[in-house]
Amino acid sequence: MEYADRFTHNEVLDTTMLTAVLMRVFESQPSRYDRDMNLLTMGAHGRIHGAIVAKAPSEGKICEIGCGDGALLVRLAGGRRRVVALDKSEEMVEFARKRVAGLDGRVEIDRRTALEMDRLFAAAEFDCVIACLVFSELTADEQDWVLTECRRILKPGGTLLLADEFRPDGWLMNTISWCCCAPVHFLTNIWLHMRRLSTPSFWRTLYYFVVEMPLLLLSAVVSLPLVRPLHDLSRKLPIGMTLIEQTKFRGNLQLLEIMKLAKDTV
Repeated sequence: MEYADRFTHNEVLDTTMLTAVLMRVFESQPSRYDRDMNLLTMGAHGRIHGAIVAKAPSEGKICEIGCGDGALLVRLAGGRRRVVALDKSEEMVEFARKRVAGLDGRVEIDRRTALEMDRLFAAAEFDCVIACLVFSELTADEQDWVLTECRRILKPGGTLLLADEFRPDGWLMNTISWCCCAPVHFLTNIWLHMRRLSTPSFWRTLYYFVVEMPLLLLSAVVSLPLVRPLHDLSRKLPIGMTLIEQTKFRGNLQLLEIMKLAKDTV
């Protein structure tokens, strides 16, 4: 069985970023995704998008892994860029396609996962690969595989722009970060669910608090210990790739700029 096939079969097990409990809610409401992510990250999500656009090459072919609602695609499609994007959520792909419909074919969006790149793209096809809040959803082995594929599909001198949540250094800072973030994400999760109850019927409200709310609480309790913020990803880079810049944002979010060396040593 191919690696990508195993990923598709176990897709539900792969949502392990800090916002794992929330992503199902966000993806079911693409029109609110940007606003909710900015709320969750205290505005850092939008600033990361701005930094990615500034660092992306002004022309050439770009691949975005996990394009979400297409907000970044709209900003990337300017200039002489051509963008190919992947996302596994059907709702997100449909919304993103509508969002970029007027961009004269400069953006192509496929409902695919990151672990299908080996059969989707040719070697040295892209000038830049972008992965925003994607790697923390992957297991350690999957991260290694995707990094290797990114090196394969990048042209020599091309860059991987990787934005994600990173675990603080040291057990004390890591514990403090978890204790601060977990309640905020938990309360945000509850608020986002309750917001869906606008002008509900009595029976719908009763069903929510008797059935859905307890399941939500249980889901949050079970999911929070399973999250995997990244840590020292530069050590995982395959031969032929090097970290050239690391930018920190509010909270534990960081943007890494990783280059494929002009002379491939593998």
